[in-house]
Amino acid sequence: MREFFRGWRRKSGVVTLLLALVLTGGWIRSLSIADIVTFSIPAFGRTYSMRSVKGRAEWYIFSGEPHLHRLRWMSQLSSNFPLLVANEERHLRGNQRAFQIPFRVLSLVTPYVAFITPLTLISAFLLLSKPLPSNQKKIAEPVPVEGT
Repeated sequence: MREFFRGWRRKSGVVTLLLALVLTGGWIRSLSIADIVTFSIPAFGRTYSMRSVKGRAEWYIFSGEPHLHRLRWMSQLSSNFPLLVANEERHLRGNQRAFQIPFRVLSLVTPYVAFITPLTLISAFLLLSKPLPSNQKKIAEPVPVEGT
């Protein structure tokens, strides 16, 4: 068993397989439960939001005045997702004055399958491919010189 994990290929294969399994768990959870994790970095003046809902992973960056100063995690059933998003936006905007301040939103929405499939294929290649032969050169022992 120890021989199987020699070299970087097999170790990397296990790591990518574990990452694919974690993302698969997130994908299955997102089919019934919506999660939103929101945090901000005041030095950058941005608020970051990661959402997991209905088989998708969504990333948002809000640039502008309204931002949080702490980590916030909200979860509800996926059927209540629009209500969850409305609560998050109300919290981001704060008081009525914040509605007059424009802020930009950058977003990236990707299905979990777009991450899980390549990670699974890469891990299968790394785990199932035969290891390359070692190229280590052996140091030759000095040959005694005759006649001295």
